[in-house]
Amino acid sequence: MLVTESLGYNMAAANTQLTPADFTGLTTTAGFQMGSVAPASKGGTSWDDMISAAKNGEAIRFGVMSPKLADLAYLLGDTQDVEFNIIEVRGGKAVLDGVTAGDMDVGFMAGIQTKGVNAGDLVNLASAMSEPLVQTPDAPVIADLGVPFNADGYFVFVAPKGLPDDAKTAISIAISDIVNDPDSKAGTLIATAFGGPDVINGEGVEKLLQDGYAAAGALMKAASE
Repeated sequence: MLVTESLGYNMAAANTQLTPADFTGLTTTAGFQMGSVAPASKGGTSWDDMISAAKNGEAIRFGVMSPKLADLAYLLGDTQDVEFNIIEVRGGKAVLDGVTAGDMDVGFMAGIQTKGVNAGDLVNLASAMSEPLVQTPDAPVIADLGVPFNADGYFVFVAPKGLPDDAKTAISIAISDIVNDPDSKAGTLIATAFGGPDVINGEGVEKLLQDGYAAAGALMKAASE
């Protein structure tokens, strides 16, 4: 299991000869709930509060867990006429730990923030996706902030290239049945953290992976200008 970004932006940026066609896409399980998340203890409760603080001279340390998200953080700062100190770490847990510990002022998190937001310890300042966050639908989406790219993505199972069709179908159905079962551990986790399962399989998941790979170049070009 990996995230669609691994076979999209990350693979394109690595400039290898591999493409999503070198893997067999099986099925997605859940979509990201990627938000720009800050600690409630900072005192700001909105994206505008954070940008105002940055324009008043406060250094904003922005945690990300991938090169794609680093590019999005850069473009967010550029469109708002501020410069974030972008810190790249390994995984959403590291971003959560950094924000919670006060080592970062804001960070991209893909659903791991849900419990903290519910508890009032964290605040979703904005959605990094093309749609509002399920948990805080009033937070602005990234397009509202002037960035024509987003962090839409899914957790997805893949297999080696050439997996027989009958095996592909059987494995995809087995995984889908588990994540769609609200009484399973996986189904409960997905409902809690991501607002419910989002299953795409068959030709749909293969198109999803190919489209993510094809779209990577435009973001990389925008962030390099």
